[in-house]
This record gives sequence, structure tokens and C-alpha cells, in this order.
Amino acid sequence: HLFNSFLTRNNVVGQGGSLHLDYFHGQNVAAFGGLEYSTPIRNLKLQFEYSSDAYTGELARGPGGYVSMPYNFGASYRPYPGVEIGVSYMYGREIGVHLALFGDPTAESNQRTDPQPAFTARDPDVVEELRKKQSYAVEQYSDAAANISGASANTANVTSANPDAANGPAQKLAAAGNASPDNASANADVADSDSDKDESWRTHFYDLTQPGTRFPRQVAPAPAEQQAQTYQTQRLAPAPAAQPAQTAQAAPAASEPALPQTVPTKPPKTSAPAVPAFIAMIAPALAPDAEDDDDQPILANSAATDKASDDAAIAVMSKAITAQSVGIEGPTIVGNRVRVIVQNIGYLRDAETISRTLRALSASAPAHIEEFEIISTVNSLPVTTLVVQRSEVDKLANNESSPIELLHATELMPGQTVAPVLSKPDYPQFDWLVYPNMRQSLFDPNNPLFLSVGAEVSENISLARGLAFGANEFFSVYNTFGGIERTSNSVLPHVRSDVANYLKDGQEGIDNMVLGYYFKLNPEVFARVTTGYIEQMFAGVGGEVYYRPFDKRWSIAADFFGVQQRDYNELFGLRPYKAFTGHVTMYYDSPWYGIDFAVHAGRYLAGDYGATLEMSRTFSTGWSIGAWVTLTNVPFSRFGEGSFDKGIEIKIPLEWAIPVGSPSVFDLALRPIQRDGGQRLAGDTQLYDLTKSSSMGDLTQQWDSVFGK
Repeated sequence: HLFNSFLTRNNVVGQGGSLHLDYFHGQNVAAFGGLEYSTPIRNLKLQFEYSSDAYTGELARGPGGYVSMPYNFGASYRPYPGVEIGVSYMYGREIGVHLALFGDPTAESNQRTDPQPAFTARDPDVVEELRKKQSYAVEQYSDAAANISGASANTANVTSANPDAANGPAQKLAAAGNASPDNASANADVADSDSDKDESWRTHFYDLTQPGTRFPRQVAPAPAEQQAQTYQTQRLAPAPAAQPAQTAQAAPAASEPALPQTVPTKPPKTSAPAVPAFIAMIAPALAPDAEDDDDQPILANSAATDKASDDAAIAVMSKAITAQSVGIEGPTIVGNRVRVIVQNIGYLRDAETISRTLRALSASAPAHIEEFEIISTVNSLPVTTLVVQRSEVDKLANNESSPIELLHATELMPGQTVAPVLSKPDYPQFDWLVYPNMRQSLFDPNNPLFLSVGAEVSENISLARGLAFGANEFFSVYNTFGGIERTSNSVLPHVRSDVANYLKDGQEGIDNMVLGYYFKLNPEVFARVTTGYIEQMFAGVGGEVYYRPFDKRWSIAADFFGVQQRDYNELFGLRPYKAFTGHVTMYYDSPWYGIDFAVHAGRYLAGDYGATLEMSRTFSTGWSIGAWVTLTNVPFSRFGEGSFDKGIEIKIPLEWAIPVGSPSVFDLALRPIQRDGGQRLAGDTQLYDLTKSSSMGDLTQQWDSVFGK
């Protein structure tokens, strides 16, 4: 021995939960070890092991003998990646077989059978033509604006010299230029009264800076078959050019009084006012045809045809997006921007939902669209808004830029308190799903694994925006829970330690049945109210408020619930025990290797007060491995075996194991023993978990891998 202290072995372990370093102590020592040989047969290995353990303690508890010889032999074979089968001969008296499933959480899954579509770039010739039309529209606006300015400045002189001249074309043009949405009808009437004299500028100017406003069309609607085309350039007969204000030398119109010599001619272009930002919106409406020689402005279709073109384009875009298994509302066209609200219903990451939406829009949106606005939502809560420039998508599609460059050119902002209403969904909306169900009880000293296999039915009903009802029912086809014999000896209220009773009596029941309302107090503050059968063991009512600063790594939440214990059969009955529980939680998404932290402080189900520290690491594959520890004001002696609550949590995305997208995750919490101290509600999904995948942090972290495929 190295030190005299090694001669003494402490066999008193107490209730566990404390750290011991007195390994390899005692007067009797011996060697142990093993060898593994990789045979010439691929993936076949042979094992040999020597054990010096005489199992003295086990032999003292009863006859039967544990060791006939200290040698063990085994063989293992891996027929497929991640699968191992084996056989062993142990201690000269037992034969064993094993099946092991394993995987690398950092390794990408098998090739997806539902790959994302490629980004689609617009035809460069079409883009160039649109730019020419935009440039021409700028020039036309500058001329018209200068003309209107000159006409407006002399309106007082004209009317003073001849009151009847107030109805002349120059004065009408000036009045139209000063129109606003408030007096739109009046100006439209003025313009219509002179439709035979100045057709191209006879309409007033709308405030095109307002979303959804379009330049007014004055040409008769196109036939229905032509309206169905999606935003293709449609050529009509040229309209007469706008005429400048008349001078003294110009012959007056027969029906109009002559204008005095004080009315100026059209000013030079250099004196025209600055061009507003909305010119890009009206460029397709005011532009010369590429084949015309007279360089005259051409008016596009009427408002009715324009709406029909919008509807046709929206139908095409909607079909392209929904084909990617994305839940959407909209799209809608706002000037030269397409706006769409999306919700992730088919993938592990919200970033993939956004990527698929953007790819679909790049292939289906009309060529004149210059911006894509995508609002990512969860339970009708707008979490993040992205505005992506179409030109940057074109570059990425043409391999002229990278996903990171697209990210830098994308505007990210928090979702507004209420998402824009793009459509009026029919409520209620109903969906349901049937899938396998597995429950397990681990680490029982009498049997390390009790198992139940069956099926689960999930229903979700959207009653209104943010208001949803959900339920999960299960039934067992095969289980071994009837063999559980251990009962709780806890001196605390049995909020968890009676889990064996729920497993044995609740072979068919209701996992949860909850009505929830989700809303936002401001763009960075989320809230919810929840009531119903919240989880396996508790029903109740409560809520949560969650503050997630958009560009920060930290966030904070507070929740509070009044609950009552459910009957063991997991149906509608309730037991007498009631409790109030609530926590304040601080979250921190660190920049180190995908490691996240959370600290929950507050009141637990058994009435104890304390705090829980959680730490987890999420890999690029979606795997998450973490651990937690909880310390409360319950003394270790009252807590019982284990001294305090702690455990390991493993989350494995189904998408990693199967070759198609799926939002489902297998969540396994491993506790060495289930006690009653330090217990929180288990089935209550926190707002942090709901919104994390659409947060700025997750989107930027996953952007390169999702948009680069």
C-alpha cells in the first residue's frame, strides 16, 4: 500500500449523494483487467476478462455461489452501424446475450430523403428590364413632380386673373399632385371629369409609402384567362404623354380659358424634388415598352386585373411553400415585398422551416418582388421577423455569395405583439396523430428495468389565434409494471415517490389535457395562461411571463401554478393533495460549444424552497445531453436515499434516426432514485423551450448549416 490510510475501507455509505474518493482501499487487494481482440472477420471482436472479486458480501446474504472461476469470455458483432449483438460466458456458471444501440451525437444522420430544394435565381435579363423600367419611372416622376410644382405655384395667379381657369388642366394636375388618402375620392372625381384631355396623369397620387397601396390603374380589366397569369409583363396600347403647363404662346384648348403668361414652362430636371422610396413599387406600372419607339409611358392593367394577378401569384407561392410541409398564413404582396407567416410543423429546427420557405419563394415569387418578409411564429406568437433582399438570394443561388453573407444582408427583428392578419383562418382547426408510446422505470434494485409498450393518440384544436386545446391519451399493449414491489417510505408529501402506483394503475389513461392561451405583452415579452390536466400526476391552473431580449444571450421567466394531485388511474379523478408552486428562472445561452445554463429558484411541489441548476449541450445534429442538481431547504435526512435530487437528461431527435424531417424528440430523464424533494411540474412546456428555435441566437447559430445545403 502507498499510505496507511489505504488499509482502512469505509463500508458506510449512508444515504448516498455525497462525493467519496476512498477507492481501492482495504487490506486485501488484487489485480483485475481484460483484453479485446479484433478478429480478421470485420466487426467481430472477442473478449477475455479476469476478475478478482470474490463477491464476499453477496455470498454472505445467501447460498448459491457467485464465482466458479474468475474468468469471463465474450464475443460481439456489429452487423450495422450503431447496432451490436453479443454473447458471454460469465464466472463459469452463466450465459448472457446482449443487444446494444449506440450513436455519435456529433455525427450527421443518414442522407435525408426529403432534401431542401435549391435556391432559384431570377433571369438576369428580366431583372435588368425591371431596373430599366424603374429608372424610367424615376425620370417620369421627376418631370411630373417638377411640372406639378410649377403649376401649383401659379394657381393663385391663374384663378385671380380668371376664376374660371381653376378648372383648367394645369390646375387639375396641381390639385392631383397635392392629393392625399383623405381627399382621394374628391381628387379622383376631378380627374375623371377630364379623362378625355389628360388620360396618363388624370388620377391622383396615393400615399404609396403606406403598405398595401398600389398605383391606380385606369385600363379596362384583362380577360379572365389573362388574369390567371402570374405577374407577367402585359403590354397595352400607349397612353398619351403628360402635357406640360401651357405657356402664353400655346394655343388654349377650346373648352378652357387661355392661361396667362405668368405660368412657367417645365423646369429643368435638376430642380426636381428628391424621388421617394416608393418608385420601385410603381416602376412596373410606368415604363416604356422595350420595343416601343415613341418612349411613352405605358399603364399596366386595371386595379381589378392587378388584384387578380396578385391572387394568382399568391396561389402559386402558397402551393410552393406548403409543398415543403410548412404551416403558413398568407402570403400577401405589399408593394414590392412578399410577406408570409410560417410555423414549424415538420422539422426539428425552425431555421429549416425558414430556409425552405425562402427557397420556395425564390422559385415562385413574381420577378418584380424585391424583398421577402418571413414571420416565424409559435402557437400564434410572432417570435422573429426576417426581411431578406431578393438580390442577395439571387447571388446565393448563383454561387456568388455564401449563407453567411446572406445572413449579414438579412434584417432580423423581434416579432411584433400581434402578427399581421394575412388571412382569416376558419376556426376551430383540428389535427391529430397516432404514434408509439413507451414508458420505463429504471434503477429499481429488484429489477433495473420495467417497461411498457403501447400507443398514444394526440389531438390539437386551435379555437382562435393563440387559444388552443390539446390532449394526449395512451394505452398499453404490453408492460411489466405489475412486478414493481417497492413502495414509498418518504416522510415528505408523496408528490413523485408514488410513481409506481401511476405506472401500475394507469395502463390506459390521459397523459395530459390542457387549454392554453398564448399572447405577447410587447415584442420581447411572451405570456401564457394554462389550465387542465397538466401532466401525469397533477392538474391545475397557472401562467408564465417570459422576457427574451432579442439580441441578448440571457432571458428571464416567472411562472406560478395552483395544482392538485391526480388519481393513480390517470383519468379525471383527483386526490386530496393540493400545492402552490412557482419559480423565477434565469436562462443563459452561452457562446461555448452550444452549452446552455438555467437556474430555477422558487417553491417546489412538496412545499420546499430552493434552486435547480441545469446545464446542457446541444450538438449540431440536434442531440442534447445535460444534467441538473436541486438543493432545497429539506435536510438530507428528511429527503431520504440520494440526499438531494439530481439526474441526467438525454434528448434524441427522431429526425436524427430516420431519413425524413420530424419535430419529435425522445426525451429521457435518468434519476438514480425518485424522491419527493425538489420536484417541479414535468409536463408543462416552458416558453423558453417553445421560442428558442426561432430566437435570434438559434437562427444565427444554425444558419450556415441549414442555408448551405
